[in-house]
Amino acid sequence: MQEDGARAEDVLRAPDEAGMSGPAPGGPLPASSPFVLICGLDHADVAEEEAVFREAGVRFGRVAAPTEDDLLRQCGGADALLVQYARVSRRVVQGLPRLRLVVRYGVGVDGVDVAAATERGIPVANVPDYGTDEVANHAVALLRKGVFVTADEAYFRKVGRRGGVALLRDFIPV
Repeated sequence: MQEDGARAEDVLRAPDEAGMSGPAPGGPLPASSPFVLICGLDHADVAEEEAVFREAGVRFGRVAAPTEDDLLRQCGGADALLVQYARVSRRVVQGLPRLRLVVRYGVGVDGVDVAAATERGIPVANVPDYGTDEVANHAVALLRKGVFVTADEAYFRKVGRRGGVALLRDFIPV
């Protein structure tokens, strides 16, 4: 539920469809149901997404769509895009007339032209806690192995190395 009491899935429905309920359990979704396209996803399992969409009465599909032209060609029927790496530019926002929502898998929305979406009244959302456990676990594992990743090129020139990985012992006197 959103602050105004509306259900999140109602953003995808035309105002006269907002009272629609989801499908019968296990039943087919009507063609008039909102349609979400998952674009450019790098993992194969979308069972969680499918369960959420089905319960909300939302149809979905998947497309690779790595370029603007691909998005425009393959996503014309989408009411919403769920994107991971796809760049949703002004051209894409303007070229998808049915588009009513853009959600990005990830913590930021820098791949989405938020200004263009805002001009059309299209909400843009992200998943702020996407991957945080994995990143934290990886950082701790690197520290336990004594690896420190840095982009400090001055340090690497000083010690005569190239690249961005140094051993922790290079930074902490023993």
